[in-house]
Amino acid sequence: MFLIKKLKKTIRAFLLSRRRRISIVRLNAADRILNNRKIVFNMERTDPNEGFIISGRILTQENDVARAAILAVNMFDSNRKKIVSGETLTGFSNSAKYGKYKYLPGTALGQRFHFFLPVPSETRALKLEIHAKGGANAILLAGATIERVSDISIAEAANLVERIDVLVARSPNRTAGDFSLHEVQNLLSEEYGKCSPIQQYLLLCTAFGHYAEINAPIAPMIGWCSYRLMPDFELANKVRAMLVEQGCLYLLRDFIDEVSEDPPFGWKHTSRRVVADIRNFEHGFEMPVVGENCDYKPGSRVFYLLHNSLPYNSGGYATRTHGLLTGIRNLGEFDPAGFSRPGYPSDHKKYISQSLPSVIPRIDSVDGVEYYRADQSIRKSSLTLEEYVEVFAKELEQRGREQRVRLIHAASNYPNGLAASVAARRLGVPSVYEVRGLWEVTRMSRQRNWEHSDYCNFMAKMEAEACRQADHVITITEALKDVMVERGVDREKISVVPNCVHVELFTPSSKRDEELVAQLNIAPAEVVIGYIGSVVNYEGLYDLLRAGRKLLDDGMDHFKILIVGDGAVLQGLKDLAGSLGITRNVIFTGRVPHALVNRYYSLVDITPFPREPFQVCEIVSPLKPFEALACGKAVLVSSCAALTEIIEHGSNGLVFQKGSYEDLADKLKLLINDQTLRSSLGDAGRAWVIKHRDWSNSARIVNSIYNALCNK
Repeated sequence: MFLIKKLKKTIRAFLLSRRRRISIVRLNAADRILNNRKIVFNMERTDPNEGFIISGRILTQENDVARAAILAVNMFDSNRKKIVSGETLTGFSNSAKYGKYKYLPGTALGQRFHFFLPVPSETRALKLEIHAKGGANAILLAGATIERVSDISIAEAANLVERIDVLVARSPNRTAGDFSLHEVQNLLSEEYGKCSPIQQYLLLCTAFGHYAEINAPIAPMIGWCSYRLMPDFELANKVRAMLVEQGCLYLLRDFIDEVSEDPPFGWKHTSRRVVADIRNFEHGFEMPVVGENCDYKPGSRVFYLLHNSLPYNSGGYATRTHGLLTGIRNLGEFDPAGFSRPGYPSDHKKYISQSLPSVIPRIDSVDGVEYYRADQSIRKSSLTLEEYVEVFAKELEQRGREQRVRLIHAASNYPNGLAASVAARRLGVPSVYEVRGLWEVTRMSRQRNWEHSDYCNFMAKMEAEACRQADHVITITEALKDVMVERGVDREKISVVPNCVHVELFTPSSKRDEELVAQLNIAPAEVVIGYIGSVVNYEGLYDLLRAGRKLLDDGMDHFKILIVGDGAVLQGLKDLAGSLGITRNVIFTGRVPHALVNRYYSLVDITPFPREPFQVCEIVSPLKPFEALACGKAVLVSSCAALTEIIEHGSNGLVFQKGSYEDLADKLKLLINDQTLRSSLGDAGRAWVIKHRDWSNSARIVNSIYNALCNK
C-alpha cells in the first residue's frame, strides 16, 4: 500500500512537472458530458509574467444555449493560500461560489470558446473547473486546451496607463465621444508595436480594468481596442454598457454595428434604436400626419398621462399627480383620470416596494380617482421612440373614444408628451405637456461630464420638442419655465403650476410622539433638526452633517440631527458622521412607512433643506418643504432658485448661502437659540402655505388652462 501511494505521488509530480514545461496542455482527451462530471484541472504557474489562453468547444443536445456551461477559476499564492480579490478580470465576473467565472455558450454543432485568462502577479497555481449550467445538457468536446503565454510586466502596464493619463489630461472634461479609437491604437502602436497581439491585448486589458474601475470616459475606447484583438461576448457587452452609460449615441451605433458584423455567440444587440435616436436628434421628432375628425364628440373626461402613479408608487411625482387630480375633480367641470404609460407598473418592479398583483387591473381607484393602465406587454427598451409613441397614442385614441375624452394632459417625460399630442390631434382635442423636471439635468448631479454627452443633448431636444408640439405647457417653477424658453419654447404658452400640499393632512402637533422620543433617545431639552425625504446626493445632507460638527465645535450640543429616509448616499452619510465624530448627535431611521411621517414631524423643531447648487436644484422644487410648512415647522433652505421661490428670508422661513455649510451652521445656531423665532416662522409658514400652496390652488390654475383650451 505504501509503495502504491508513493508511486501515485511520483507520477503526479512527474505530470505536474511536464505541465510546467509544456506550453499547451490538453484538458480532455475525450468528450466529457458536463452534467455527469465536471472538468477539474490544476496548473502550476512557473513564470510570474505568464498568462493562459483557454480554448475548446461546447456542444448542447438541444437548441443553442448562451449559458450552457460555467468556467470557474480559483488562484493560489506560493503558500497555496487562495487569492481573494474583488478585482474583476476582463471578461470575467466575481462570485463567492465560483470565484472568477464566465459563461460558455453551446450549440448543436459545438460552439468554440477562445479567450485569454490574465492572472494576478502573485498567482503560483490555479484551479480550473468547467461544469454544466443549470439543466443544460452540455458536452465539452475532446481537445479543449490551456496554453501558456507570456504575460506583461507591471512596469509595462504602468507605463501604458501613464501614457493614457497624459492623453486624458490634455482635456479633463472630455467624454468618451471626444476620444477616438485612432488615438488609443496609435498610442499602443507607438509604444508596443513590436509586441505580439496577445501582449498588446494584455496591456489593453490591464488598462481597461484600471479605467473601468474609476469610470473614466476613455475606458470604453480601450475596451473596444481590446475587443478587436480578441473578440469576447462579455467584453463586448461591457463596452456597450459603458457607451450607453456615458450617453455616446454615435460611438454606440458604430460599436454595435462593428460587433454585429461578426458577432460572438449570444450577441443580440442591434443599432436600430440608436439610429432612430440619432435621426430624431439631428432632424427632430416627425409628428404623424393626421386628418380631420369631424365625427368625434368629446365629453368631460381628461386623460392625465403619467410615468408612475398611486397605488404602486407614492413619491413626489405620484403625490403631485393625485393632488391635482383630486383638486380638478372637486371643481366639477372636468372628469380627470390618470393614465399610466405602456408597461407600467410591470416594468417598474424594482422601484416598487410592494408586490404587484399577478394580473394588473385595467383600472385602479384611489380616493375615488381612477387610474387607467395601458398595455402591460409593452417594453420601451425594445422599441424606437417613434414606435413607443405610436403604441401609446393608438391606445389613447381607442380608449379616448370610449371615454369621450375632451383633453389629454401629459406629465414628464417627453415620450408621454409626444404621445399626448399625437393622440389629441387624431381626436381633434387639445393637449397639455407638463414639465415636472428635466431628467437629463437631474443626471448631471451624479454623473461627471454628462451634460456634454450626446444623449443628454438628445433628451433636452426631445423635451423642447414635446413642449412645442403641445397646445399648452405647464412647468412647476419659474426657473424651469425660463429653461424651456431658452430651449426655444414660446413663453406665452407656458404657465407655472407650483407644487403644493394637502394642508388638512399635515397639521401642527401639540406635543412630541412620546413613543418615538423614547425609541430614538431624544432628550426633552434637545432641539431636533429633522430631514424627512429621499437621501440622495444633491439634497446637501453631507453639508448638514458638517454643519452639525461646526455647531459642536462652537460649544452647542443640545441638538439632534434626525434623518428619516433611504437612498443612494445613506451609507456615505453614516460613514461621514462617524469620521466627524458626531454619531451621538445624529439619528438615521432609514425608510419609514408614509403613514408614520406625521409622527416623525412631531419630533422636529427645524426642517432644513440644504440642497446643493446643482442645476436640478435650481429649477425643480421638492414637495417636502410644503409638508414642513403645513406642519408649522421652522423651515431653513439653501439659496437655490427653486427654493427661494417658496421661502422669503425672515418671512416664512430662513435662507442660507447654498454650498456653504458654515452659513448653514450659523442659521441653525440662530434657530436653536431662539424658540420664539422658530414659532413665529412656523406660524407664518403655515399661514402662507394655506393661502398659496394648497392643492386646490394649483388645481384652479390647471382648470382655467383646460377651459381656455377647450373654449377656443
